[in-house]
Amino acid sequence: MTPRVLLAATLEWPNAARLAIAFRDAGFVVFAVAPVGHPVHAMGTPQGTFLYRAHRPVDSLRRAIEMSRPDLIVPCDDRVVRRLHQLHTEAARPRDSAWIVALIERSLGTPASFPIVRRRDSLAALAALENVRAPRTDSIRKISEFRRWVAEHGLPAMLKLDGTSGGEAVIPVSNPATLGRAFLGMQLRRAGLSRLRLARRNRDVHLLFDYLSDGAPGISVQAHVPGRPANCAVACWCGDVLAATAVETVRLKTPLGASSVVRVVEGAQMKAAARAIVRHLGLSGMCGFDFMLDDASGAAHLIEINPRATQINHLRLGAGHDLPAALRLALEGLPQPVPAPVAEVDIALFPQEWSRDRNSPHLLGTGYDDVPYEEPELLRRYGYAARLSSPVLEASVETGMARLLRFVRRGNPRARSTAR
Repeated sequence: MTPRVLLAATLEWPNAARLAIAFRDAGFVVFAVAPVGHPVHAMGTPQGTFLYRAHRPVDSLRRAIEMSRPDLIVPCDDRVVRRLHQLHTEAARPRDSAWIVALIERSLGTPASFPIVRRRDSLAALAALENVRAPRTDSIRKISEFRRWVAEHGLPAMLKLDGTSGGEAVIPVSNPATLGRAFLGMQLRRAGLSRLRLARRNRDVHLLFDYLSDGAPGISVQAHVPGRPANCAVACWCGDVLAATAVETVRLKTPLGASSVVRVVEGAQMKAAARAIVRHLGLSGMCGFDFMLDDASGAAHLIEINPRATQINHLRLGAGHDLPAALRLALEGLPQPVPAPVAEVDIALFPQEWSRDRNSPHLLGTGYDDVPYEEPELLRRYGYAARLSSPVLEASVETGMARLLRFVRRGNPRARSTAR
């Protein structure tokens, strides 16, 4: 029987749309739940889509689950993770919802991990695990606590809000004279009025309902690691990592934001840390781990856990690095293949690099341009189809995985094996 996957998203990030294609190509029947206007609703890939309503988030998820009857749920942003945790608690009461409880646990992991993955200060405990390095990270509530933390651990440091991502609520602090201003700025960002302004600017009404439902998010402070960003995306099952993709950032879309160009690497340290955490927390499904690679030693320092799909989970880079295919094998009870060698290749993520700079050299042949040609509606959504002729579109029917593997095999000068 063909497995079914439900992709759940509340933000107009491209990862849900890209994952829809990847899961379809891996042999899944794909469904999606997202707010009105999300690009996934206009795509031809999903078998069906459902509306996520800001004022009834848990009911929206429950309805999508009951209508699609998926074998797996893949959350695509942190808000969905919180609402699935909430649904897990509510569904545990009526007996007729026991299957929803089991489905959420199959998709996310053991319930004991739920409060841990939502809090940034959980890194302090995880840093004690073998193969895990993490900078000092603590929750703070008052400016006095912040001053004491700085007196003990020093600067520079990063102030962060729980439940946020993509650098939207991060304040770097390097000067002791600016501690009060930085902390006040973070307090304002977590306050209701600020959330209203942010909701209006980002056209994200869900922020208002988040504040009413969850209250103000917590603040954490993290020691700064000088280095370059990197991350590791994994597919996991009951505490075991099935497949993993590690990348280093080549270009950021914004200074503190998401990557727009990445380089695939072996990333042994990142993968070892991911395996240790997945095993310790009993995680399942898709998740990602953000690192900083120390300038001095090259060591990978874990700075954030993303208990959800990230923007590289759709990359299908062969055996051991094909996350959707690994999850299908797990659902069917089949053995995982021996991992293939990793080839270093630069990938311009779509639409991130296109949105950053339409004349970027990374879009003009110096790397792999990760464009979903098989979904014209998605291309039009980001204004990309205008630069493509019909023959190009018609000639690009093959899957993204096949195109990427062919690009690596044909001897791209930046693509070299890093297998050991």
